[in-house]
Amino acid sequence: MQWLCDFGFIGLDLISSTNFTTARIPGRMNRKTIFVLLLAIGCNVVAAALSQRVDYWDSETGRIAAHIASGQGFSSPFHEPTGPSAWIPPVYPYLLAAIFRIFGVFSRGSYWIAVAINIAVHALTSMVLYRAAGEAFGSRVGYYSACVLASSPLLFYPTVQILGEHGRGLFIPPNIIWYTHLSELAIVILIWFTLHPPRWILYGTNWGIAALINPAILAVAPAFLAWHFATYKSWRYLSLTLFIAASCVTPWLIRNYSVFHRPVFIRDNFGVELRVGNQPGQHGRWSADLHPDSSDYELRRVSAMGEADYARACGEEALRSIAARPGAFLANVIRRIGYWWIGNPIPGKSRTLGRLKFLKYLPQLIFSVLAFVGAIFTVRQRNHQGWLFVAVLVLYPLIYYITHTFEGGFFYQYPMHPEMLALATAGICNSGVLGLDSGKREQAKTLVFAQVVPASR
Repeated sequence: MQWLCDFGFIGLDLISSTNFTTARIPGRMNRKTIFVLLLAIGCNVVAAALSQRVDYWDSETGRIAAHIASGQGFSSPFHEPTGPSAWIPPVYPYLLAAIFRIFGVFSRGSYWIAVAINIAVHALTSMVLYRAAGEAFGSRVGYYSACVLASSPLLFYPTVQILGEHGRGLFIPPNIIWYTHLSELAIVILIWFTLHPPRWILYGTNWGIAALINPAILAVAPAFLAWHFATYKSWRYLSLTLFIAASCVTPWLIRNYSVFHRPVFIRDNFGVELRVGNQPGQHGRWSADLHPDSSDYELRRVSAMGEADYARACGEEALRSIAARPGAFLANVIRRIGYWWIGNPIPGKSRTLGRLKFLKYLPQLIFSVLAFVGAIFTVRQRNHQGWLFVAVLVLYPLIYYITHTFEGGFFYQYPMHPEMLALATAGICNSGVLGLDSGKREQAKTLVFAQVVPASR
């Protein structure tokens, strides 16, 4: 295990550094890396065993994967056949389809293989967060935030037992078969590679794959690329990066054009989500009555019109509704900002919480406040590396402010939890609770070591 972690992170340092002499190999850091890895795997395995098999196994993603595995192509995300689809980004459905081909469609073996992949992805995310947050905020912040992320499925599991499903705001179990965990990993890796630019081919490929995992990640691209140019002053590097990223996405865009006979950028359901989240009287919340996964009428419309035409029609209906009530739309955006950072409202009366249902919002509220406190410290201290974490905090949620946060909105927020944890931990350390000064001294020693070793050769 020791040599595996050493080899992995030495390789990550080397491919993401233009100066090989700055690759750092401290044994203490490797021991901590092993601990983060084992902690993430152990806590997620226990959480997977404790959590019930969830309904999201038979989801839009799962149905598309089942159709791919059965030879029907990327199609039919709903309970009835609806033809070619671009409803879900392609990477995770194809990964799930490969699992189905080997272990069976919706079989127990496939389910646990998918859960195991989620566990592995979460563990890798925790390890990369340790390095990226350590680089931006100091080794202690990196280590503490990575440990919390690694243990979060088990650390916050009691909140579900106490508050019911409404308490699941700070973690997502590995049993959720969705592309959420891959999105989480993609953002952290992009931060690391932006801090340590690798060859433009690798950087561009990461952006292209991230877009095909979850197009919402592209919201942070302008800030990341602007930061990169401001730091390294290379138009050529950025141009080649964008070219490679576009080359990764282009085959899927060509596929979409060939089946829908019109341009579709990665996925086609934006109009549908805009419509279901902006209905009169819904207060900015998701309306199941207008979603084809919940409404037989809407599903018949998809079958009759085709997915792309249906999505376009929904988008036009949504824009007309918004134009007729711009004030209501603005109010809904403000509400959704609150839902995103505090939690979706509990519909009706909560049998579990009763009059104490406000307790459901406290964990998410505290977490969000700490993240913003850390962001404020980062900006005030002009921590340029930390600005990448702040950019995720500000830009990633924008698409959800104008559409909806779903009733399980933490699934949408979860991909940015590593960045929130790093900022929250940095904020706590800045308050002196965890001794930031000693963490900065340790980081300074590492930097001195990196400068002295080349000089001594």
